[in-house]
Amino acid sequence: MASCSMVYGFFRSVPAPASWALFTSSEAAKPDAMIDFWSGLISSLTRGPALVILVIGLTVASTWSLWPGISEFVLHGTVSLHWSRLLAGSFGVLSVCQIMVFALLSKVIDVWRYQEEEHAKFELEDSKVS
Repeated sequence: MASCSMVYGFFRSVPAPASWALFTSSEAAKPDAMIDFWSGLISSLTRGPALVILVIGLTVASTWSLWPGISEFVLHGTVSLHWSRLLAGSFGVLSVCQIMVFALLSKVIDVWRYQEEEHAKFELEDSKVS
């Protein structure tokens, strides 16, 4: 029964970080300083070395969790993996995919902002010349 409560504790805690990140990134009814803090924190976790460490860590943990089932399926064609390991590993793989998509879309937005700034500078210089 102890392992069952641990599993339910895991399911209770897995969505919490994602929900908290979504909640804290919401800009409604918050002072500007708090918006800047949480946006900056989440942004720093999805860029550079922190992103690489996060993705590698989740990938390793998910692979470790799912490997017995993968190897058993390849060797014997059946799987007797406990359902909690399957779900934990699957959530890890899903998290990695979501983080990578979020990082890619964040990079696209950065490129759009840069292009908009360059376009505004060009238009300003063009209006000075005219």
